[in-house]
Amino acid sequence: MRTAWVVLIATVGFGQGAIPRTETVSNPRTGQFTSRTTFTAGPAVTMRVVEEQPYSAEELFEHTQTLGDGTRIFTSYLHTRMYRDSTGRTRTERVIGPPERTDPPMMVEIYDPVAGSRYVLDPDKQTAHRSVLPPQPQTKDRRVNLPATPILPGGFGTNNLRPEYTSESLGTKELDGVMCEGRLNKTTYPAGAMGNDRPIVATSEVWYSQDLKLVVLSKDFDPRTGENVRRLAKLSRSQPEYSLFQPPSNYTIVDETGPFAVTITRPGTQQ
Repeated sequence: MRTAWVVLIATVGFGQGAIPRTETVSNPRTGQFTSRTTFTAGPAVTMRVVEEQPYSAEELFEHTQTLGDGTRIFTSYLHTRMYRDSTGRTRTERVIGPPERTDPPMMVEIYDPVAGSRYVLDPDKQTAHRSVLPPQPQTKDRRVNLPATPILPGGFGTNNLRPEYTSESLGTKELDGVMCEGRLNKTTYPAGAMGNDRPIVATSEVWYSQDLKLVVLSKDFDPRTGENVRRLAKLSRSQPEYSLFQPPSNYTIVDETGPFAVTITRPGTQQ
């Protein structure tokens, strides 16, 4: 039996590179999978260069769902490793393939605003796909205000019962040695909005570091789907090694001017 799924690797808050599209075909019985990730020639979103704030961290994803009988299902896995040096160069390593594998390959992107280049590394072909970055706008550092309005999902009926929003500041607190500002957004779907016989309340909690310009912790809870947590772990503010922001010396550099794809295949863990 083969299954297929499509993953859009979003980068808002945590991520650092372009937004690629990954299509993965996997055999859950054997663990064999093939992932094809398509990239644009340059960043798909405007990248902000943050200087003099080096760091390295791992992004962990956790999902908790409680069934009607009280059964609790919990999953946790490494999603991304991230690095940034004092010049604003970044390196993002994203897990590719089923997260339950103990040896998942990493898709590596290097964003170098100093050289004006972006690299995507293909570990199977030992190739570095290089694209030219557009000139960066000269903007002053400014304070980032956390959004106070939740994103509205679709799926509502035609009864004009719209969700209600509330937003409140959670103040500041230290997370993993970094001072963060928190905000709690609540979305209340009134009874009858989508066939529900009582109000449904979904919450979104975000903790943001103004120094690092990073979301350090986010918690999204919806009683229909459970709780999703993304958090940074092993956060260090030391300067990462320079070599992390360069393609390996044994890689062939290929210049890209349009969309390109990287395909990674791994054999199954079971015979």
